[in-house]
Amino acid sequence: MRIGVLLGSTSQGVLGHELKQARVVPAPSLAAAAEMLKRSELDALPTNKAVLFELADGLPGARVLAGRWGLEHLAIAVPKGRTVAAPYLRDFAESVTREGLVQSAANRAGLRGTAETP
Repeated sequence: MRIGVLLGSTSQGVLGHELKQARVVPAPSLAAAAEMLKRSELDALPTNKAVLFELADGLPGARVLAGRWGLEHLAIAVPKGRTVAAPYLRDFAESVTREGLVQSAANRAGLRGTAETP
């Protein structure tokens, strides 16, 4: 099994240690990885699902597998010294998530493959 990774990515370091039965093949760019998939030089390419869905749309016969092997976490920060803003920001983030505004924005943007909020 030949698993493509972007050269220098986290995937390259992690998957090289975790997948003992596979050969990790670095690609210099996402475009190069897509070409390698088209030429059957790679069997799989792990990256974030939004990228995978977009890539799969341009590769006949490609599919994005269910599940995930990792997550990209996003955070909102408050600059040091502005602690008064932290409770407001926390309440805002919780309310837009709870009210479905975050998911609605992802849907409008055509973002596919987002993880469910715990």
